[in-house]
Amino acid sequence: MKLPSERPDSALARLGVVFFGLLLAPVAAGWAQLYLPDPKIDIDTATNTYFGSTKDTEGRFLSGVTVEFSAENTSYIMVTDDAGRFKLHVPKYFAPSQLKFNCSKPGYGLVRAVKRRPPGGAISPVQADCVLAPKRASAR
Repeated sequence: MKLPSERPDSALARLGVVFFGLLLAPVAAGWAQLYLPDPKIDIDTATNTYFGSTKDTEGRFLSGVTVEFSAENTSYIMVTDDAGRFKLHVPKYFAPSQLKFNCSKPGYGLVRAVKRRPPGGAISPVQADCVLAPKRASAR
């Protein structure tokens, strides 16, 4: 008399489970290597905040301006919103004095880019503002 566990189809089922497990093993290993931010780290304490606006020489806000903060071999780049404003978080290991600040937009030239640290010796948030002027078409 055969026991139910010795049925031929149960061996086939076990083989299917093992095969399915082998198929999922690489997916599970890849998922384990996926980087997820540590929820215990507060973005405001791990980064310095940079915020500001971009305007033309008439004082009108400019949208779509590329804002760049760069140091060494690293750049943090974003584009201003419809109101000409931006906000960016940069890791604290880059001090505000290390970061170069630049703004650009096709058809415009940079007039000035200014970074202002907060009063009282604080490091963050840093206000950064740009003024751009339309480039004049060259005469031919």
